[in-house]
Amino acid sequence: MKIRPIALEAEYSTLSEWWTKRRLQPPQQLILQGAQGFAVNAGIDIMMGWFYRSGNVGFVEWITSNPSVAASPTTADALVVLLDFMNTFAKGEGANVILCSSQDDGSVGRFISKLGWLPCGGRPHNFFVKAVT
Repeated sequence: MKIRPIALEAEYSTLSEWWTKRRLQPPQQLILQGAQGFAVNAGIDIMMGWFYRSGNVGFVEWITSNPSVAASPTTADALVVLLDFMNTFAKGEGANVILCSSQDDGSVGRFISKLGWLPCGGRPHNFFVKAVT
């Protein structure tokens, strides 16, 4: 699996389609313009995520996966690849902590908890935090 940067203008429709197929509201394109997007590719794009930075804090947001491979071992592997990459990227950007939110207690939240991310209380999203290693 490889990481590649996302070209927002060219790929926003794909991102929106993935979110819509999950019955979720896609993030507005304007929100993503302030972030750097990355896709995990294994012949096809498996997962996308977005990185924001504020001071020493990195934010990994808007993670979504390709519905055609959802709930497969490939999706779990892609999430590990994406989060490992985001950790390295955050460190290179000067962050020493990463936050990630999920819209519910669904698969992303459960999965990253197993990878050592700690829940932070708060609404409307559940936040998870991990020191940059």
